[in-house]
Amino acid sequence: MKKTVFFVTMVLLFHVVSAHGGCVDTFGIGSRATALGGAYTATADDPYAVYYNPAGLSRIQGSVVSLGVHMIDPSIELKDYVIKNSHDPEINVPAQISDDSPSLFAPHLGYARNINSKLSFGVAAYVPWGLELEWDDDPARNPAAYNYFHSYYWRIGITPAVSYKINDKLAIGIGITLGKSECGAEKRFYLTNDIAGDIPAYYNQVETVYQGASLIKGSQVSSTAEAAQLYSGAASMVPGGETREQYTQAAMLMEGLSRSGVINPQDLNGMAALDHGAEMEMELEDSFNYSYNIGIMYMPLDTLTLGLAYRSKTDADFEGDVIFKGEKIGEARLDYDHPAQVQVGVRYQPHEKFFIEGDLVWTDWNSNSYQMETMDNDVTITLAPGLTFAENTITTHRDWVNTKQVRIGMEYILNDMVTIRGGYFYDPTPIPEDTLDLQWPDADKKIYSIGLGVNFGTYTVDTVLQYA
Repeated sequence: MKKTVFFVTMVLLFHVVSAHGGCVDTFGIGSRATALGGAYTATADDPYAVYYNPAGLSRIQGSVVSLGVHMIDPSIELKDYVIKNSHDPEINVPAQISDDSPSLFAPHLGYARNINSKLSFGVAAYVPWGLELEWDDDPARNPAAYNYFHSYYWRIGITPAVSYKINDKLAIGIGITLGKSECGAEKRFYLTNDIAGDIPAYYNQVETVYQGASLIKGSQVSSTAEAAQLYSGAASMVPGGETREQYTQAAMLMEGLSRSGVINPQDLNGMAALDHGAEMEMELEDSFNYSYNIGIMYMPLDTLTLGLAYRSKTDADFEGDVIFKGEKIGEARLDYDHPAQVQVGVRYQPHEKFFIEGDLVWTDWNSNSYQMETMDNDVTITLAPGLTFAENTITTHRDWVNTKQVRIGMEYILNDMVTIRGGYFYDPTPIPEDTLDLQWPDADKKIYSIGLGVNFGTYTVDTVLQYA
């Protein structure tokens, strides 16, 4: 009873302190599985079997409570980052960019026990997917801030699962993951740093209207402010109709330019758009989603174990706030699927103190061919007075490809107290070169792990050091 109370308490605490995980895929759940490089489908004999292979719960003897946290220090450096085909001196000079991401903490906890000789139960809370990256938001130092300078994404899940031992060689298991997800991103708009050069039609219109004020005055006007007064006066002296409307519109254009610091049309040369560099942020949440995990574990020989697990796709419907230039302007929606995975593993144990396992993990990243945020209110973006455009949908083509990870892990029991472990896995990026951006700056990864387990009888402390 005391253990049950302890577990429920820790689940509640976990919900409070849950943090973002590592990158677009988790680096591991539980120190032992992580030390084995995630090659765990044919081993899975602790509470985190609910994720790796629910059938493995049948291998647990008695009751087990597990609690841990992964501390992750992301570090990314981009060398000679340059935006081509631009005359903007702020962004066409090669830059060296390093991320400013905080250390990340991904907690996990679980409980498992035998109900009888055939049936076992387990439940665990963990972060199966996670990402958070921060970059300098000043485009002068980081031109990629016009792409994204902060992004985060995570899912937290609680998975209750059961396994059934059909016989001494075969077990099956199933679990349901109940979760919630959050995501968000911040970027700056790149519009233009040279209105006259990039939008010549607008410049010509301003020049025409400006010179039209000179015709009203009978001599050259000296400023847009004077031109605004002349047009306003002319509008008040003509009866209603098309001419009056034209004068009124011209007055508004000249007044807007004057307020923006434009004295005459030549000032538009080299002038940035008014909302150039404006910051936009989205904070979205899917308060409830679910998926399921199923698994099979089969031992054809005393030295050989086979494991197979399927983790289903999760349909996530995000909703949340759109913040433009520091103010909430509406809400947005995003449909995004956490991808399905199939993991198969083979464990070979030539003697009781040593085993080695190899796994293959297939991930259906292709289910996310594009990413689309739909806003209930238009975001009105101003290039110059009288020149705006509205946006209520942001569509980003992803075209991600399915991946196959190769995972290898081994464990050696040195003595009754100490166990040593090692692991490796290769994680190819699902992101093709032409859709790579700083919201998801993923790359091919080779990840190495070493771990140490220390047994104190009733208690075991497992540690792992992982390098990508």
